[in-house]
Amino acid sequence: MEAVRLGFIGVGYIANTTHLPVLAGLAKSGQVVLSALCDLNEKALSTRAADYGVGATYTNYGEMLRNEELD
Repeated sequence: MEAVRLGFIGVGYIANTTHLPVLAGLAKSGQVVLSALCDLNEKALSTRAADYGVGATYTNYGEMLRNEELD
């Protein structure tokens, strides 16, 4: 089975305590590739990208959708 490539919008409290840890677990199992993160808060965005090993970050979701190959 091929991993699903995801771009995730919003890296606030709920994402950081619920969604992103689960996605990170799925990434370790090879089911998901967390390809990009998007948020208006650049500080939180860079912190979460470092926490979860995500290389691509965006403050504009339209730009993320145009530039990334997401499923």
